[in-house]
Amino acid sequence: YLLGAIAATSPRLARWQGPILRGSLLMVVALTGLMATTHAPLAWLALRFLAGVASAGVFVYGSAAVLGWLAGHGRAALAGWFFSGVGVGIAAAGLIVLGVQRLGIGGEATWRAEWIGVTLLAVALVGPCWAWLPREPVAARPASRLAGGGWRRPSTALLLLGAAYFLDGVGYIVAGTFLVAIAGAVPGLAGLGAAAWILVGVAGAPSAVLWIRAGARIGLMPALAVAYLLQGVSLALPALSARAGAAALSAILFGGTFIGITALTVAEGRRLVPPERAASTIGALTAIFGVGQVIGPLLAGALAGEQGDFRLPLLVASAVVLLGALLVFAAIGSASRNTLPTEKWSQDGPS
Repeated sequence: YLLGAIAATSPRLARWQGPILRGSLLMVVALTGLMATTHAPLAWLALRFLAGVASAGVFVYGSAAVLGWLAGHGRAALAGWFFSGVGVGIAAAGLIVLGVQRLGIGGEATWRAEWIGVTLLAVALVGPCWAWLPREPVAARPASRLAGGGWRRPSTALLLLGAAYFLDGVGYIVAGTFLVAIAGAVPGLAGLGAAAWILVGVAGAPSAVLWIRAGARIGLMPALAVAYLLQGVSLALPALSARAGAAALSAILFGGTFIGITALTVAEGRRLVPPERAASTIGALTAIFGVGQVIGPLLAGALAGEQGDFRLPLLVASAVVLLGALLVFAAIGSASRNTLPTEKWSQDGPS
């Protein structure tokens, strides 16, 4: 995912965004299906590596295409519906896994039936994606003709936004990676890890819409700061309480913020640069986030130790995300002292 995001920042790929996006969609589906054909660790590593590259292509170029189209047609406030697909996908995948487990489909090879079920869902969704994604180029002008002529130093606000997003990548992925194990360790919730993941998806589905609307009212950056604070709380809750209610509230707050943070960060990053730099900026932010996603599980695993106690990793992850919130507040101050692009988000889109 990290390498795919880095590749997506290349301006040389700008003219090929449409074909790369659609090719990445097909790769994600095919690679998901291939997971059901083997349980060899090396094969899984190779398949997940390629799927990570393809997923980055879908996210970066899909975000640039859809957000660019919405902004160009005065419908930027609808961006949340685009990002809500992540939550719906998480919930749907969790329901498939839970259903296969409860029904005992596949017998001893239940894991294979789970991958096949998720693949069938992906196959059903490819058609609408292929037909409805915007086809016009997002960045038609070459770099040499950009305003200012070539590379331009990112604004302080954008740098702070990127640093905060990196910290969120480190913190959020601890729950994203170990949520099922953490929930299963709570007394009374053993075996319901998949249900916790469904709860995350259900909470996440409408969250991006709500956060984008909040951003339209109070500003993207202030809304982002609030989302960081709430996510910090969600990460600390399971470490402070072993009760089922705390685990459920943590899953809801986590699901209700992590997609919103991505939506607000991408929207604000696109707002801070000229349209022709949107895809490369989103790619850079995604790459920064990807670095955090690599570091987070390694840090959490080391802190959890051989006993697998995730209380300390969760508290550290919470502190990291709260530090990201402070950087967002600093970015708000920096943005207020500098001239920003004139696009203003409202309920009806930018003006």
